[in-house]
Amino acid sequence: MGMDVVDDDIALLQLYEDDGEMCDGATVDRGESSVSRGSASGGTELTEEDSEYGCDVYCNSMLARIGFGRYQLCVLLLCGLANAADAVELMSISFLLTSTAQCDLMLTDARKGAVAASVFIGMIPGGLTLGLLADKLGRRFWLGMGLTLNALGTILSSQATTFGAFMGWRILSGFGVGGSIPILFSMILEFAPVIYRGKMLVTVAFFWVVGTVICASIAWGILAPHECPTQAEWAAATNISNHGAAQTDMNLGPYCNAIADLGCSKFHGRPAWRAFLAMCCVPAALTVLTLLAANESPKWLVQTGQGARARRVLRRIARVNRVTVVVEPPPQPHAKPRKSGVGREMLTYLVPILRTLKPPARIQFVWLSGVWFFLCFGFYGFRLWMTDFFAESNVADDTNIYAASFYVALANIPGYFMAGKTIDWLGRKKTLILSMLSTGVSLLCILAIKSGQGILIFSCVFAAVSAGSWCALDILSVERFPTAIRSTALAMLTVVGRVGAIVGSLVFGFLSGKHFVVPILLTGLAFLGGAACCKMLPKVKGATE
Repeated sequence: MGMDVVDDDIALLQLYEDDGEMCDGATVDRGESSVSRGSASGGTELTEEDSEYGCDVYCNSMLARIGFGRYQLCVLLLCGLANAADAVELMSISFLLTSTAQCDLMLTDARKGAVAASVFIGMIPGGLTLGLLADKLGRRFWLGMGLTLNALGTILSSQATTFGAFMGWRILSGFGVGGSIPILFSMILEFAPVIYRGKMLVTVAFFWVVGTVICASIAWGILAPHECPTQAEWAAATNISNHGAAQTDMNLGPYCNAIADLGCSKFHGRPAWRAFLAMCCVPAALTVLTLLAANESPKWLVQTGQGARARRVLRRIARVNRVTVVVEPPPQPHAKPRKSGVGREMLTYLVPILRTLKPPARIQFVWLSGVWFFLCFGFYGFRLWMTDFFAESNVADDTNIYAASFYVALANIPGYFMAGKTIDWLGRKKTLILSMLSTGVSLLCILAIKSGQGILIFSCVFAAVSAGSWCALDILSVERFPTAIRSTALAMLTVVGRVGAIVGSLVFGFLSGKHFVVPILLTGLAFLGGAACCKMLPKVKGATE
């Protein structure tokens, strides 16, 4: 294209600030081509080269004139709840690894690693499939579909009686989580006026923290009152040496028999972990109901030639915001000749993927993929095993492990507020580098700490500074790709991240049976690798760095 596609969404507001307002028949000069807008006949047919640019210009202009108001707050709450629901599902894994689910499902160390990786396994096809469908068929329906699969997989896994069935339902839940995350970030971006995008994206990302706090609260309320002795505590009480030994079916059996004799971890006569998982599906189910009142993205509607629907949505936004504005006809996207054949029609679904892998988007995708891989490897490698680590370390001697997990979840809150200020002050890229370096150092410091309180404090530091990494990465990832491929590009990046999370979970599970030092060292070094990849991200003309 004549102008780098990633500049489109960044430079638009300045364009209209300079022009004052969009006038009928105005043109935007882009060197060899121009974009005509707002003709009395209902919009001018654009060339294929300028079509996408003109649609973005129109939508960003109209949203800038309507401004930020109650409608954006409703969309913000909706996408935030969806992000929180995904966080609840994902972080629930860490509490299952220390519950009596390990006895009911015979979770050895190897199986624990598989359970920790199960959601991420589902997120890979989920992100690609639902991300592609959202770019082709719309955001709203497929966001609801992802959340529905999330809730369905969670409630069914709470009733699973075998390890195989449990893994299958967790993978289904992961399919929904992986599909909904890229869509919700694309959706919030496409309803936001340009000058409010950063703040709205930070706010939506903050709801991930809300989800982790909700999950920790449910665990503390349901699992903590019915807590059983950990395997290490049982081994110490019975003078059985089990330290440093991998957990297998052979040494898990006696522990599970002892737990069964104690009769602990029962919630109204059923295993408490099942009630915990059933409660974890509630946020996703409630968010699906709120989606019934939502509108489709106006930018996506314009991009796909549904100008009349886009104008109705924009008028509704103006009405809810109590703003009087003339919603002008959008430009008509370039009409590509239709080719017959199911095969050719299916190939059109691959276009967003191919565009993501072609210049100029390719270089952004490559280095952002490195950041996503290392961040997910390090963060989930440690975070999903944190409760198990607390149970086996000195933290369990000083405080309840569920209370400790709740404190770590709360530590994300100041981290996100600090990240919001730092992003405005230092920019997205520098904030991401600084946060990843700080997170890696905090993990390495845990290795040098021996006291339970010290480990808990640096675990809270880890949670706080890693929040800045996620916040800055979410914004960087959605801002550097145009509307037509945004959900697909973000889905592809999250797929790379999920591969990193799977590897991190399996590596941590395999090595933690012997000692926690090596996996924590590896996860700490992963954050340093992610910071190096972020440093290599090329500067984009006109983009906020």
